Amino acid sequence: MSDIDVLKKENDSLVTKLDVITAVLTAKPIDGKPAMHLQEFKKLVEDDFVKKFAAKEETLSDDAQIHADLQSIAADLEDIIKFPMLFNKHIVAVSGGFSSGKSKFLNTLFKDSNIKLSVGIKPVTAIPAFVMAGEKTSGSTFTRDGRRGSMKPEVFGRIDHNFIESLGFNLKDIMPYMTVEVPFNEEYKGFTHICLIDTPGYNPAKTSETENDIEVAFDALGKAADVIWFVDIEAGTLPESDVEFLTKIMSEGDKKIYILVSKADKKESQIQRIINQIKSVCEDNDISIEGISAFSSNKNKEYLDEDGETSVFKFLEKHNDDKSDITSRYKRLLNKIDSLFEKYKVSINEDLDRIYEAKKSVMNMQIQMESKIAQLEEKLSEVSATGNYYVAHKRGNTASSNATSYEDFELEIDYHSLIHDRSEQDKVNLKMAQEICTAMKTCVKSIFEELNPDARKDIAAASRKKFCGNCGNPLNVSAKFCGNCGAATF
Repeated sequence: MSDIDVLKKENDSLVTKLDVITAVLTAKPIDGKPAMHLQEFKKLVEDDFVKKFAAKEETLSDDAQIHADLQSIAADLEDIIKFPMLFNKHIVAVSGGFSSGKSKFLNTLFKDSNIKLSVGIKPVTAIPAFVMAGEKTSGSTFTRDGRRGSMKPEVFGRIDHNFIESLGFNLKDIMPYMTVEVPFNEEYKGFTHICLIDTPGYNPAKTSETENDIEVAFDALGKAADVIWFVDIEAGTLPESDVEFLTKIMSEGDKKIYILVSKADKKESQIQRIINQIKSVCEDNDISIEGISAFSSNKNKEYLDEDGETSVFKFLEKHNDDKSDITSRYKRLLNKIDSLFEKYKVSINEDLDRIYEAKKSVMNMQIQMESKIAQLEEKLSEVSATGNYYVAHKRGNTASSNATSYEDFELEIDYHSLIHDRSEQDKVNLKMAQEICTAMKTCVKSIFEELNPDARKDIAAASRKKFCGNCGNPLNVSAKFCGNCGAATF
């Protein structure tokens, strides 16, 4: 390399650093009504739920987990507000091991050859990039404190692990996400409502810059509805570490998984044999997949499975519907809120049932004791009238025993009071849970309506329904039980 080339490379690196730092420092906070509704939701979580409700509610033991789940919903809403361009997108994570061909596959979609994501045989993808088809090319950066800035799209391909290491600070701690909007090639330009997340490989060699790539990858997967999982054809099968990661993905939700065998530059017979091997491993490990095919980025060619005839592009086309995805995301959040508070309703009602049974027992004891006291008073009156003190003395033990029962009766009356207080508190807690649940769902509705006025009719229609916290089945607002699974509803 000549001295001029060295100087040019150093200059390009300095310009890139300046572009990145400028994008971060000039990022603007995200405000407006959606942000206001988000703050209201967070206040409901931390003040109304934690301090006012959970601190008094004693029937359920997993308050901490429900608190964490509500914080997770708040984080989802924050992402929706931070990434408004993703609001009507079906998000698909492009995931797999490091150097499995993820970024190279995405680059084949771009019409502009100057826009490229980082590729290489070493771990390169450091920061997840949300990639979308658009009329024009644009890029955005997002800071951890919720600010958004703009960046030249051609810079994104230079942000890899080596670049971050050269900065002298961990850019990922400041800028956890990026978005790239770029015109797609003619055959793919119809994916206007699809967003693909380029994620780091989950299994890089451990260095100071890659040690948390698995957490970054899994966090990005959490934001996706479905997954395209890349397997390097040179592996010859689905590696055990991939099996473990895919199993974890399946345990976290209902994401659909499509497997794409990458770097498919072998003979077609070899490709099909490896596809069959991977399908067999998936079946043996109960990994449900929507389909499998192979792809050569060098040839820009896909090889279909001879049995299934499925295509990764057909998989994407199936989800290219913005309106249904907006309402489905809205319904999922409402359902999650309902299901969390449903736990309290069930637990509190079970406690009220136990209290009712305890009340019945106390009432029976009260009746029995009143009967015994009446009998005792009758005998004492009898003794007093005849002056038979000998009989009174002989009956002293019985009288003493009944006197003890009378004391017990007074204790039972106190217990009855305690039961009454507990049941009243349960009723107050149940009403408070319902009010907090309704207020949270109202915040979610307001955020979705503000971000996409065109979807207000669909959102309003979804708001007039409720969803079973047990199975997710849509219900009429007045329904008290789910017609699908029979569970009681909030």
